[in-house]
Amino acid sequence: MRHTGFQFRKVDMSTQELEDTYDLIIMIDVTQHITGEEKFSYAMNNIRKHLHSSGIFIVTSWLDERARNSFYEVSRSMEAYERVFPNYVISTPVTFRDKHIFSIRRKNERHRRKRRTRTRQ
Repeated sequence: MRHTGFQFRKVDMSTQELEDTYDLIIMIDVTQHITGEEKFSYAMNNIRKHLHSSGIFIVTSWLDERARNSFYEVSRSMEAYERVFPNYVISTPVTFRDKHIFSIRRKNERHRRKRRTRTRQ
């Protein structure tokens, strides 16, 4: 199936450096299978470096470090994502199948202004 104006890539984010910048990066039922912390960090930093300044990263996670841990699956808390994406807006997680889905995007000037205004009051 062709989608005019879209380009799709299938990449191992935990070992391959992305090329270009992307408006949208989606990882559904993926991050729990990146079991090594070094690979998880590499993948998330890879996304952060290659996400367009107005881009959105959509991801699913159990968001509970105790949920599941095995040879092929690892649970991570929201703090794991917040550490890699400081100064980003992370949406409120919504239940999605057996996990949660949320988006991550850079703060724009409007968000920075709101925060500064709130802290001054």
